[in-house]
Amino acid sequence: MFKKAVEMARENYYYHLHLGRTLKEAGRYEESIRVLEEAINLFPDYHYLYFELADVFYIVGRYRESLQMFQKFIELANQERDSELIEFAQNRIKVIQKYIS
Repeated sequence: MFKKAVEMARENYYYHLHLGRTLKEAGRYEESIRVLEEAINLFPDYHYLYFELADVFYIVGRYRESLQMFQKFIELANQERDSELIEFAQNRIKVIQKYIS
């Protein structure tokens, strides 16, 4: 469903985000990564794409890439509106740093 929506609405980041998330939840991680990376190329200022991609990278053990995406998410996020996600990302960064050190 989301795939068709993305094809029909290439200019809408929301559809890309949710297709990437749906693929992640289905365990189709490489497809999710591809969709989210493409979306970031199209919408480089939409911070939730970075959060979602960071999470997929974390799941598949690509910790350095996950770290970079979480850091980019924090850089772009709204400090007040996204405070819970920022806190999650900061905690995940601490875990990742233990893995890669």
